[in-house]
Parts: sequence; C-alpha cells; structure tokens
Amino acid sequence: MPLRVKHVNWQHHCHEVKTLREKVFVIEWRIPQNIEFDRSDDSAYHVVVESDDKQAVATGRLTPEGELGRIAVRREWRKREVYDTLVSALLDIARSQKIESICVQCDIDAVPRYQELGFTPVGPAYMDAGIPRRKMACPVQQCQLAHIEFMH
Repeated sequence: MPLRVKHVNWQHHCHEVKTLREKVFVIEWRIPQNIEFDRSDDSAYHVVVESDDKQAVATGRLTPEGELGRIAVRREWRKREVYDTLVSALLDIARSQKIESICVQCDIDAVPRYQELGFTPVGPAYMDAGIPRRKMACPVQQCQLAHIEFMH
C-alpha cells in the first residue's frame, strides 16, 4: 500500500481537504460544520495522504502554535500506517518550522497510541462536540515516529 503525502496550501487545496473532513467529521461523526472549519485553517500547514491511485485518504493540519489537528482518515483507510504517515509528515513540518513542542486534542481512545509516540496528558479529559477528548503534548525532538519525506 504505497502512500504519498502532499504538503498543500489551504487557499489552493481547500476543496480537497474540506471534502475529506466533511465526509469524516460532519457526515460520519456528526460534528457541526461551523465547528469543523475555523480561522486556523488559513494559517495552518495542511497535508493530504493519497493512495497509489491518487485518491485522498487522509488529511491533517499543524497550526503555527504547534497544535496537530483535524486528522481525518477515510473509514476504509484507518490503519496504523496511514496515521503514522500523516503524523510523521506533520512532525516534519514542525521541525522545519522550528516548532519545539506540539500538542493534540485526541479522542480518549487514542491516548495510548499518542503515549507510545512520546506524548503525555495535559490537564483533565473533557467533552468536545459530544466526544470525550484529552489534550496531549510532546517536545518535537522526543516524538518517536520515523522521518517520512513528503511532496510539496
């Protein structure tokens, strides 16, 4: 399953990113569209993971403040390799932008996986749009994913 990661500009690729996020978050998870898209999209670094047939299967973003987010993976592609590829690409961006620490607001079920990557919980668990979540943080240099190059 060869994957390709593209670093995309929101202004030029918002349709591709929005389509994937709407399918995952708005339709599947029933998160209101006005919550899913925000002003941070304009300034964030976005990546899109494509399958070998150039189908967009996952997307995520990194804000200039170091927050990983809006990680959307099509249901049939929810495999560790896809998530690792996506997070690795976002970590590469964090390193290139000299961001020292990153955080993520993850689902409670994902806490153990982020702990494997070197993240630690910050504060108590909370509810967000009806989903139990936890903030996790990690110094970029301590994140334990291999370097994966991505296409610009």
